[in-house]
Amino acid sequence: MAWQDVAGLLTGVAVLAVLTQVIRLFLDWKQSGMK
Repeated sequence: MAWQDVAGLLTGVAVLAVLTQVIRLFLDWKQSGMK
């Protein structure tokens, strides 16, 4: 694998992890706001 492939893969994983955290925080905020 080329370094560019590794960098792209790590970037993709990082972006997915951040998006997952943001979505989870958003859902928790919506649920707490409805109570």
